[in-house]
Amino acid sequence: MQRVSIKAVLQALLVGLGAATAFAVSGFALASHVLVSAFITPGALVIAVFGRFIPSSITYSIFPEGGGPAFFGFSFLLSMLFWICAFALLFSVARQLRATRKA
Repeated sequence: MQRVSIKAVLQALLVGLGAATAFAVSGFALASHVLVSAFITPGALVIAVFGRFIPSSITYSIFPEGGGPAFFGFSFLLSMLFWICAFALLFSVARQLRATRKA
């Protein structure tokens, strides 16, 4: 089994952050309903299921308006987390495949 270095994990997370940010910015900048929906859907599904476990005090301290803005804010944050992990995983798998083909 191959050891994973912290540098490789941080590099994958930075690539994931960049790709997720580019995905979000392109969706909202182009005002594309399909891109925005594709970006927000993972976070919306997670917050719909686990949202009842978040205390109201935390919700209102982060999003004082509550309601829709809070749902969208948590959906956006969870979507960013999901897409960062997804793109980091894709980057790591691609790097591993490149390394095995060279060997």
